[in-house]
Amino acid sequence: MTMRIEMWADVTCPWCGIGAHRLQQALDRFEHRDHVEVVHRSFVLDPSLEAGAELISTRELLRHKYGLSDEQADAATSNVQDIARGDGLQPYVVSDNVVGSTQLAHEFLAWATTKGKHADAWHRISRRYFGEAKSIFDIGSLADVATELGLDATDAREALES
Repeated sequence: MTMRIEMWADVTCPWCGIGAHRLQQALDRFEHRDHVEVVHRSFVLDPSLEAGAELISTRELLRHKYGLSDEQADAATSNVQDIARGDGLQPYVVSDNVVGSTQLAHEFLAWATTKGKHADAWHRISRRYFGEAKSIFDIGSLADVATELGLDATDAREALES
């Protein structure tokens, strides 16, 4: 018998990233890990961000979306980074990162899943965004991720452009 865990997340949600990491740590300690299937589900956290639009800083997003001052935004993102560091996620870039539409990244993840790279693609996107503060918002960046996963970058580009 297999237990299935479905995790709904946006790839730029810092709490989702921490939650995924904690789930993986728990599964690594679980003696019946071979009987657990984790399925990541795409959830676009902020559909108001338009694909192709200019990227904005995390601070700017928090200021406009939640009405936080710069000081409040810095405190909130520092808190998240401290929690991530305490969980062994380092680096985990939140405050000095940018945000944009994640629609294309989720389309890439769906494509990668059809190529047998479901978990690897979710992990790589998270690592690229939070661990390296690299873009996941455009076709070129996602084609690079495809290559890193051993997939064909041209196929990835074609899938994302269609």
